[in-house]
Amino acid sequence: RVGQRLYDLIFKPYTKKQWDKYPAELGPEVLSRIPVRNNHDGRYFSDPHQALPKNGYTAIFEKMLSDPKITVLTSTDFFEVRDKLQCNRLYYTGPIDTYFADLGWPKLEYRSLSFERVVQKDTPGYFQPASVVNHPQAQNMDGE
Repeated sequence: RVGQRLYDLIFKPYTKKQWDKYPAELGPEVLSRIPVRNNHDGRYFSDPHQALPKNGYTAIFEKMLSDPKITVLTSTDFFEVRDKLQCNRLYYTGPIDTYFADLGWPKLEYRSLSFERVVQKDTPGYFQPASVVNHPQAQNMDGE
C-alpha cells in the first residue's frame, strides 16, 4: 500500500517495535487499519468532525467519577478484592496480560505497552510538534 521504501523505513521497523512482530507475521486486518494518505492531512482518522474535549480528558473523567453511584479503588490489588466486590459492572484497568494470565490463558500474541510519564517544565512553546509523535526507527531491533 505504501511502496517498498516507506515500508522499509517506517512500517517494518515501527511494527516490530510496537508489537514485537514483523508485518509479515500479522494478519492483513491489522495492517489494513493503518491510514495511508496522499495529502498533508495529519489527523489519524479522516472523519469530517473531530475534536478534543475543551477542558481535556481529565475533566471528563473527574465529572463522571464524581457520581455517588461510582466507587473508585486505587492502590488496590484487583485479584485480592474481586470476590468481595458487589456490583453490576466492573471495569478492570490493570495490565491486560496479568488479567488473562490469572484466567489461565496463554500469553497474549501481541506485546502490551508500557507508558512512562515525563513532565517537561519550563519548556518554551511546545515540547513536540503534535500530541502523538511516533519514532519508527529500528532502535534496539534484532538487526533485521
